[in-house]
Amino acid sequence: GEYMSGEDPFLGSKMIEAQLSAARQVPHPAVQVVKHWIPNTIEKDRSGMTEVVDERTLFEVYYPPFQAAVDGGVSAIMCSYNLVHCTSGVCDAGRTYACANDDILNKHLKTKMGFKGQVMSDWGATTCADEAVGAGGCAPGAVVENDFAAESGLDLE
Repeated sequence: GEYMSGEDPFLGSKMIEAQLSAARQVPHPAVQVVKHWIPNTIEKDRSGMTEVVDERTLFEVYYPPFQAAVDGGVSAIMCSYNLVHCTSGVCDAGRTYACANDDILNKHLKTKMGFKGQVMSDWGATTCADEAVGAGGCAPGAVVENDFAAESGLDLE
């Protein structure tokens, strides 16, 4: 999603539509996965930083390419490494990792956007960094608790 679209949600949506369509033209298309669910704007310290964002910005800026993927029937979405704190709308999960964030996985992706596929973590994306102390489902030096992540919308770790 975000790697293709850059900072233009409309262009990103059109590019995702075209890529999904083209990939399905082969006789036996591979499972299609889009990443990184969201927001994933900084690589430095990506496991320890928190993206603080309001719901309107998520839906207007970050989600459109992913909505195009959902509408196109993508099989899986891979969540990002960072912590997310959505600050408005239906959001109330607080500061939790993207792979265990009820706001962005269950409430937004699966319910509002209608995603029916699998949500999967990237390699090591459920490892709790030192900066994640106090984040939902995390204990220092551990991984996000399995039940917490599953209830929050993660399907495959």
